[in-house]
Amino acid sequence: MMNKLFLKLFLSLCSLSVVWYGIAFASPDRFLVEVSNNPMILNEAVDLTIKAVDKNGNILKSFLWDALLTIKGIDEWKYTLPNGWIVNFNASNQWEVKFHKGIIFKQIGKATILAEDIIDDALFGKIDVEIKDPTASTSLKKIDIIAPIAGGTETNKNIN
Repeated sequence: MMNKLFLKLFLSLCSLSVVWYGIAFASPDRFLVEVSNNPMILNEAVDLTIKAVDKNGNILKSFLWDALLTIKGIDEWKYTLPNGWIVNFNASNQWEVKFHKGIIFKQIGKATILAEDIIDDALFGKIDVEIKDPTASTSLKKIDIIAPIAGGTETNKNIN
């Protein structure tokens, strides 16, 4: 957690230096976070897409900034995130950052994938996901019924 805080502080200072030199860019209304499968399967890599969008949901094509990825609800280090938790928006990725097979969860449960701006805490996007274990079974199992009365009879519907 301390590494993320240090990284956020460092990137904030670097980003502020760009603004100090007179370059300013439009700010999105929110980040849109998408995964290729929800619910997700334990230990299975899925695609993760982050978009910087305006209030109408259109991709903001002048946003040259970074966002940080965070996971809430799952133990730290029980997941893998792409690119060192950093999302870089620029013209080369057309302001739609796609991480092919970019996220893996190693713990079952429910989690929130959060993309947040480096400086503005009010600028974020999130998606709630569920991670399931494919080996867990809810199938029916055979049971033995023991007659309650010695010498009783059993039919499909009744036990005497």
